[in-house]
Amino acid sequence: MPSVEHTSLLGHRVDILTRDQFTDVISECVKDTANGYVSFVNAHMMVEAHENPRFALVLEGSMLNLCDGMSIVRTLRWRGVRAHRLAGPDMMPLLCALAEKQGWSIGLFGGSEPEISKLQIELQKRFVNLRIGIALAPAFMKTGQAPDQNHIGQINQSGVDLLFVSLGCPKQEWWMHQSQEHLNCLQFGVGAAFPLLAGIQKRAPKWMQQLGLEWLFRLAQEPKRLWKRYTITNLRFLSLLIQNR
Repeated sequence: MPSVEHTSLLGHRVDILTRDQFTDVISECVKDTANGYVSFVNAHMMVEAHENPRFALVLEGSMLNLCDGMSIVRTLRWRGVRAHRLAGPDMMPLLCALAEKQGWSIGLFGGSEPEISKLQIELQKRFVNLRIGIALAPAFMKTGQAPDQNHIGQINQSGVDLLFVSLGCPKQEWWMHQSQEHLNCLQFGVGAAFPLLAGIQKRAPKWMQQLGLEWLFRLAQEPKRLWKRYTITNLRFLSLLIQNR
């Protein structure tokens, strides 16, 4: 993989790239038939890594740790780092456009059967010549559960170059970490990108994204599932920043 600028936040590596640099790196990796996984890092993941040394190793093993959350971007900018937000829901269509142009094949892993079916339809509308080699909606898995060898075999047999994984954090990062040695492709843990791009969920308006309020929009949509992440976890992240300033 080409050399990439990086910094450290709470003791964990964060890679600093622009969109163009990101696509250049991925192009080189596909050209070199590299395998590995890309994590889109937010406050939740930073707290998880701080409190779980095993998950810290998952981030350490990631090929790239990119700035997903605005809290990460703003913290790094405040420290003088020229950080850029490369969020999973934005990078997935960017990579699909690149795959369509380069003739690469993509795979989809995660979500439910209805969600992944709708996602395929929406992607083919948007990227007419995009090759979707496989789309799997696995049954419920526990965080850290070993990858199903049938899934590994199916993905490898499909010959995909890029695999988008949407299992939620930190489950998707654990899955990518455990499966990377067995898969012949690059993996991207894109989180909520599947329901957003499928049109099942709405994304926050641009102005909310730019102000770092996308979390508030998501919390209003799914309060029962996300309240803990966006209250307790965000406060914990802020506390850790103060302790480690």
